[in-house]
Amino acid sequence: MYMLYMLLLIICLNAKLITSESACGEGWDAFHDEYYDICYKYYPGALGDYAIVATACRGELESSLPTINSQDEQLFLNKLINKYKIVDSVWLDAGVKDKHIVWTDSTSADYENWIPGRQINNSNCVEMVTDHAHIGQWLDEPCNKKNAYLCKRVVMWSGQRTERLIRDNRRVLDNYMKHTTILLNSAIAIIEHLLVAQQDTDAKMALLEQTKVPIGFIYTQLPDQADPKTLWPAYTWSDVTATYAGQFFRAEGSGSLAFGKGVRAENAPRLSNVHYESTVDYAKDIELIPGDWSKYIYSGSEITGATDYFLKFWMTEVTLSNSEGVCGDGWDLFHDDYYDICYQYHSGVAEYHDMVKFCKSIQDSSLPTINSKAEQDFLNNMIVKYKMVDNVWLDAGVKDKHIVWTDRSSGEYENWMSGRPVKDSNCVEMLVDEINRGKWADEPCTKMNGYICKRVVLWSDQETERLIRDSRRILDATVQRITQLEHNQVPIGFIYVQMPSQADPKTLWPAYTWSDVTAAYAGQFFRADGGGSQGFGKGVQGENAPRFASIQRKDGGPMTGYSLDMRPGVWSDWIFSGADGNIKIYNRYLMSGGEVRPINQAIRIFKRTT
Repeated sequence: MYMLYMLLLIICLNAKLITSESACGEGWDAFHDEYYDICYKYYPGALGDYAIVATACRGELESSLPTINSQDEQLFLNKLINKYKIVDSVWLDAGVKDKHIVWTDSTSADYENWIPGRQINNSNCVEMVTDHAHIGQWLDEPCNKKNAYLCKRVVMWSGQRTERLIRDNRRVLDNYMKHTTILLNSAIAIIEHLLVAQQDTDAKMALLEQTKVPIGFIYTQLPDQADPKTLWPAYTWSDVTATYAGQFFRAEGSGSLAFGKGVRAENAPRLSNVHYESTVDYAKDIELIPGDWSKYIYSGSEITGATDYFLKFWMTEVTLSNSEGVCGDGWDLFHDDYYDICYQYHSGVAEYHDMVKFCKSIQDSSLPTINSKAEQDFLNNMIVKYKMVDNVWLDAGVKDKHIVWTDRSSGEYENWMSGRPVKDSNCVEMLVDEINRGKWADEPCTKMNGYICKRVVLWSDQETERLIRDSRRILDATVQRITQLEHNQVPIGFIYVQMPSQADPKTLWPAYTWSDVTAAYAGQFFRADGGGSQGFGKGVQGENAPRFASIQRKDGGPMTGYSLDMRPGVWSDWIFSGADGNIKIYNRYLMSGGEVRPINQAIRIFKRTT
């Protein structure tokens, strides 16, 4: 199980109000937390409505109005209000929908700081109040109100480092079904490491969801076995023993009625009926069609069991287009859910290392890296569009018969031609002939191949901040959820008692291996604590007493003795009981030899082994 971590250089763990000319420039205040670096600037004496202030901020180093996604950032802005003695309220970069904040940049709205008791109008804009009583809290106001100028921008990162970080990070979040291991090294002081190791996360999450203990599960504690609060401390357990106080359950076999066959007739009292219900959900196959949403498919339930979850999927149609507005003249634009990439074909041939240098000189681009079927199909279309004859170098090598991308992005997608690769020291080319178009082969790095260069479309620092920060939040929540689920599992050695009409453990926890150990307890009765039973863990309770089955009378004849020993299933000796005139009367007794049992039903007992 690989856990997913992003290692960011934390300049300051607690939010501090500082001025940093090196990071933000003169007149800007720097805010640092574990996710990013942000610069804020206050313009004294300037007032404007929402549209005017938003436009003014965009003209100031492409900044924006403030967005507030955490308590730390809110406290930082509160300090800023005090530092500059701001009197007028400040516009936030947000609107209102269904009485909740909606940030213009579409970041998550899990943090809100409204003044309580105020009706919220969805048509209003949002301001941050600066008076002492409500400092930093939010109000909705008409967008034509005049408020103070406060602008926000992020510290810019390198475009190539940004591509690696955002692209691999977003892919992991949006596609749990893929297993990836991504390591990105950056020379930028902001990022020291990005390690995304997600190879088993989806399988682990699915396993943990299948193996959790459902709400409503009844746990039967046998003597010398731990109570459920010890086994699953994260759950809340109610002791319902009193509901079953004094009742018996019996392990299947050795004279018991077969499991699920109903109630065994009594030959000694007392047992009431036990009933348990469970539900089963069914999933169906779905078809994925490019450019259209699939039908829904069942994926699981939340821990409470109250809500089922269903997924639908979208498969992107790949199109090849030229866009001077995005990439510039002569570049072909590839777009998917993660990023925008520009590709440029150059006629001519060169060996691998010379081609790397050439692409580097073209706007800091690189040779192609291919991490998805969609990107491979796009490059296949380019081969046809430009009628390429020479094979094309990829920015990769070979290790242990698998692709290794130079930028260390994940190698989960591979497209080798049959029989390749053969040698780890080779470089990797993409074939252009009609039969093997787009397939990969390993060749000596000195071979002369064609040119394709690749570069990313740089995002604004504002977009970068939003994506990195929201991605990190989701990753942290995922790690926390995995840790919680790991603590709530059924331990090896756990004994499960299956009551009638209750599902067996192989149905409840199909990922585990269960052994039927009913035979070890065959015919034994277990009794709920209380109601006349011996205390839990106090050992075996002694038998009550057998019942007489028959009495016989005898007139005359000798008696056997003055006391009798009673043995189940055998007539006793004769003993004098009286006289009828001159006739002496003797009695003997028969005690039934059957087992003494209450009304009962059979149960089964399972033990988790792996």
